[in-house]
Amino acid sequence: MKYCSLLWVLFAWLGLLAVANAQGTPEVQIGPVTASCKDSKGHVVMNHVAPTATGAVAGMDGAGPVITVDPAFAESAKWHFNVFVYLHECGHHVLGHTPGTSAPTRDRELAADCYAGRMSKTTGWLNESDFAVAMSRLTAPGEVPTNPPGHSRMVYALACRIRG
Repeated sequence: MKYCSLLWVLFAWLGLLAVANAQGTPEVQIGPVTASCKDSKGHVVMNHVAPTATGAVAGMDGAGPVITVDPAFAESAKWHFNVFVYLHECGHHVLGHTPGTSAPTRDRELAADCYAGRMSKTTGWLNESDFAVAMSRLTAPGEVPTNPPGHSRMVYALACRIRG
């Protein structure tokens, strides 16, 4: 009987975790960083974990702005890069690049990279060596059609980080 009660408590706890993940969370732990984001109107951006076609995406759901990250994508990279990606997606929300405003463009991607570069320093989430690790993944082979080549993105993000 004691074991049945313990199992029910465990299943209830797992059920609460599933509900929390479905609704999203206002903060997400990425390595040593507790990250959060607000959009251009000051609304809290909720964080979801779910498969995505591009690995990570800024979007909207019925409750408001969201950042969705594919767990396989996140697990394939070091935390440094995941912080940069999170800031990049947050940048889309801050800059008003949400679905319905228009299709992704290379200019929007560079603007989000600039935001991520600048904020990675401003927030202190990535020091110089952490940022270098993130950029090494950004410049790795493989490209998303709407994004500029990785090397161009790295140069742009670094310039924005330096300018502050």
